[in-house]
Amino acid sequence: MASLFGKYYFLEEFLLEKQLPCLFNDPVPIFSSISAGQNDPRPKVKDFVDNVVDVWSERIVGVMDGTHIRIVNCPGGQQDYINRKGFASIQAQLIVDDKLMINDVNVGWPGSTHDARVLRNSGIFHYAENNGKILQNHYIIADGAYPLKWWLMTPFRDNGRLNNAQRRYNRIFSSARQCVERAIGHLKGRFRRLQNLHVGSVTHMCNLVISACILHNMCIICDDYIDDFIDMTQAEDINQYPNVFQNAADGTNIRDRLVAIL
Repeated sequence: MASLFGKYYFLEEFLLEKQLPCLFNDPVPIFSSISAGQNDPRPKVKDFVDNVVDVWSERIVGVMDGTHIRIVNCPGGQQDYINRKGFASIQAQLIVDDKLMINDVNVGWPGSTHDARVLRNSGIFHYAENNGKILQNHYIIADGAYPLKWWLMTPFRDNGRLNNAQRRYNRIFSSARQCVERAIGHLKGRFRRLQNLHVGSVTHMCNLVISACILHNMCIICDDYIDDFIDMTQAEDINQYPNVFQNAADGTNIRDRLVAIL
């Protein structure tokens, strides 16, 4: 069954001429290298956050979150596709920048799958863990469902005992994450078929989501913003799982250092 879900694309691997022959003659890469550095011309998340300390925000190279794509029926009758809200869905893990461009997507895991498991089986996880392509002191940020890594920063779990510095970190963190929530709202607002897929093939589902991501990026490039028509409830987290994997010690140390400089 692994071949039926967890389809992962840097989006450069997805041949557009196969899916969208009327738009392109050649494959067009959407994935901009996550290994961002000081010479990377791409905009940083600092352009989106008003009150973030520059020394931290300049190091953010992507914002990650998962969203559920509602489907009409469970493929093969498998109940794993039923999420905690009680409807069938597949997972889509997105990494976006402050311009709402989707730079990375992993789609197809059943709706009941924990966000952290989707991450651990995605290409970006192995890309970061094994190849070291993300530069030191640069991070992807995500919510508390994901484990801390040296390249992946998450907020502190609010157990009622956070100190002032930790609460400030969480506030700044929450502001920075808004771009991925907006990107998901835009994606589903532009392409409303993603709100309820009427297809039976998991492969077909994945191809539809990937195609929508490509077209979404084209809309961003063409300044086709549709904020007035977006229902942000589409970006809500269905599973709301806590992190089930152990935080890496180096990730914890880096987060503590970030708290100290904010």
